[in-house]
This record gives sequence, C-alpha cells and structure tokens, in this order.
Amino acid sequence: GWPLVALGLALLGYSSLLPGKTLSAVVGITAVTVFWDGVEIFRQEKRKRREALKSRQNAPEEEASESR
Repeated sequence: GWPLVALGLALLGYSSLLPGKTLSAVVGITAVTVFWDGVEIFRQEKRKRREALKSRQNAPEEEASESR
C-alpha cells in the first residue's frame, strides 16, 4: 500500500535528477510500476472486502437451499 506509493513517488523524483537519459528513463519506469503496484494493492483490498461482504450476505440463503 502506502510504502509502495511513497517509494514510487520518491523514485520518480530521483529519476528527474539523474544525468543520463537512459538511467533516468529506467528509474522512471520502475517508479511508475512501483507506484501503480501500491495503488493496485488498495484496489485489491477494497475488492476483497466487497466480495467477503457479499459472500456473508449470501451465506444464509445458500444454507437454506441446501437443507431442502
């Protein structure tokens, strides 16, 4: 989550300070990838909570249909 987002932003800032274009590009691409991984972790956690809630809401219905 947050550590990856922070690391991605820090690497992005660092990449703008590097003298070589190639190294700067490699570090910049890595920075965006790390940043996006951090964002995606938040999205996955939200999706996981939503699916867990949905499965808990459907659980009583499934038990009732199984007992018939």
